Amino acid sequence: MQFVRCLCYRWVECESAFASRIRTGAIVNIGFLDTKTFSEKARQVFVWEMENTLRHQNAVKVNAALVFEFSLLHGDAPDEKVFNTKNVPVWQ
Repeated sequence: MQFVRCLCYRWVECESAFASRIRTGAIVNIGFLDTKTFSEKARQVFVWEMENTLRHQNAVKVNAALVFEFSLLHGDAPDEKVFNTKNVPVWQ
């Protein structure tokens, strides 16, 4: 699968920890207003990153967090909602 660069989202590599044994990345929504469309694109990016990682590693543990920042009314202070998953092993 090949991705065309989009100004609506991007993959961001975060600083590594534990002698580069932990890799952290984030898919950042830059321009999607519709959360469903962003979620579909983010899933594609996530699957591509997992496939790419599994080409170099035999197994990985994956933990995903979905973080939304939103305001109910224009001008309100943004609120944050976080959905976490358990660590899940993924084998090649």
